[in-house]
Amino acid sequence: MIVKVKEYSKKNHLIEGGDHIVLGISGGADSVCLFFLLQEIKVEFKLSITAVHINHGIREQAKSDELFVRELCEKYEVPLFVITESVPDIAAKKRISVEEAGREVRYQAFEKIKRYVGATKIAIAHNQNDQAETVLFHLFRGCGMTGLQGILPERETIIRPLLCVSRVEIEDYILQKGIAHIVDETNFENQYTRNYIRNEILPSIRENISSNVDAHIFGTAAIVQEVEDYLNIQTNQTLLEMLKGNELLEAEETITIQVVPLLEKHPAIRANLIRFSLEKLTGCRKDISRIHIESILKLCEQQVSKKIALPYSLCAVRGYENIVIYKEGSFLQKEHEEMKTDLSFELPIIIPGQTFLDDGSHLETKIFPNQADFLVEQKKYTKWFDYDKIEKCLMLRNRKEGDYFFFNETSRQTIKSYMINEKIPKEDREKMIILAQENHVIWVVGYRISNDLKVTKNTKNILEVTFIGGKEHGGKSESDALGRGSGSEN
Repeated sequence: MIVKVKEYSKKNHLIEGGDHIVLGISGGADSVCLFFLLQEIKVEFKLSITAVHINHGIREQAKSDELFVRELCEKYEVPLFVITESVPDIAAKKRISVEEAGREVRYQAFEKIKRYVGATKIAIAHNQNDQAETVLFHLFRGCGMTGLQGILPERETIIRPLLCVSRVEIEDYILQKGIAHIVDETNFENQYTRNYIRNEILPSIRENISSNVDAHIFGTAAIVQEVEDYLNIQTNQTLLEMLKGNELLEAEETITIQVVPLLEKHPAIRANLIRFSLEKLTGCRKDISRIHIESILKLCEQQVSKKIALPYSLCAVRGYENIVIYKEGSFLQKEHEEMKTDLSFELPIIIPGQTFLDDGSHLETKIFPNQADFLVEQKKYTKWFDYDKIEKCLMLRNRKEGDYFFFNETSRQTIKSYMINEKIPKEDREKMIILAQENHVIWVVGYRISNDLKVTKNTKNILEVTFIGGKEHGGKSESDALGRGSGSEN
C-alpha cells in the first residue's frame, strides 16, 4: 500500500520534500494508518509532522480517545495539539447539523495550528470509501459537476494521500503491522445521512450490483475532476476576456456580464461564468447552487430592470444588454432601484388621442391629410410621420437590445450606437424613452426620428406626435414641448 500511496501523492503533488505536515488524527483506523504511513516516508521526504486531535465533546469515550492519541504521539515523538470543543453546542448556536459543526471545528483547528507551527500542508485521512459515500451523498441531494467530483485529493493546502486506497486495504495494513486503533461506535449509527449510505446503501450495492462500486465511483470522480479542471481553465480565460475594462470595479462590489457574449458560450462554460462571478464577489462557493445560476441565466430572457435576490446579500438585475450582479447596500443598489422605476414600462399608444405615463407625462397624437403647403418644422418634442407606412402597433417604452432606426435613406443603425455617437451620458440613456414598432424605433424622444418614416411629398396621411412633460424621461414642460426645439432633425 505504501507504494500505491506514494505514486498517488506524486501524481497529484500532495507530498513534497521538506514539507511540514499537520496531521488530523482521531485515533480511528484511517487516521492511524496515515500516521504510520507518514512515519514510513518521513526520512525519505524529510518531513516534519505535527498532530492535531479534536475532542468534539460528543462521545462518552472522548477522553480515552484523547489519551490513546497522546500515548501514540508521545511514543513516536510527534508533537500533538489537542483541541476541545462542544460541537453539539456550536451546532445548536449556529443552527446547523452536528456533522457540519464538527467539520467546521476540525478545519478551523487544523488551519490555526498550521499557521501557529508554520506548517506547509494539512493531511486528512479520507479514503476511497469516503469518496464513494460523498459522491452518492451529493448526487442524492442534487448537484452539478462540482458535487460529482466528491473529495479532491488536494484543496489549497489540504491533502488526502489515502484517497486512492479502500477501507479494506487500510484495515489489512494495520492488521499486518499489528497497529492498535480506536473503533468509533457512532459510525454504525444510521441517524446521520452519511452513515446510512455507508452502512445500508453501499453494502447493498456491493452485494447486488458491483463489489467494486467504491473503486468505480472513485474512478468516475477522478474523471469529473479532470473535466472540471479543464472547464475552470477555459472559464477563467473567458471571464477575464469578458471583464476587460471597468466591468469588475476596484471595490469588487459589482460584476457586469454582457448578455449576448454570455449566451454565445457553451452551456457548461455559461454556467461556470455565472458561478465564478458569484464567487469573485463573495469569496465563497458554499450555498451557491445550480438554482441560483439558472435564475441568473433566466434574467437574460427577462425585461430590463428585473431583479432577483441571491445568497450573501447579492442581487442581480437585468440591464439593457447586460446582467449586473452587485452587493446589497453598494452604490449600485440605489441606481438600479431607480432604473427599475424609470424603465419598467411599455405602453401601446392611442391614435388619435392621449397616452399617459405614471409620472404624468403624456403623448398626444393626431392624424390629418397631407397638403401641398404643409411645412415640417424643427421641433424637439413634436414630430410628424408618414402614417401609412406604420404597419404595426406603436409602443412607448424604454429601449431594448436589438433596437434600431434608419439614419438615412440606406443606413440602418442601432439605437445604442446612435446614443454613443451623440455622446449621450449612460445615466441619461437609461432614462430615455422611445416610440417604436417592435424593434424599429421611429423616434428617440427629444432627439431624431427614423428616416424611414419621414414625411415626404408622397405622404398621404400624417401622424403628429407630441410628448409633454416628464423631465425624468428627458421631456420638458408643455410650453417648451409645443415651442421650437433646438434644431433636432425631424
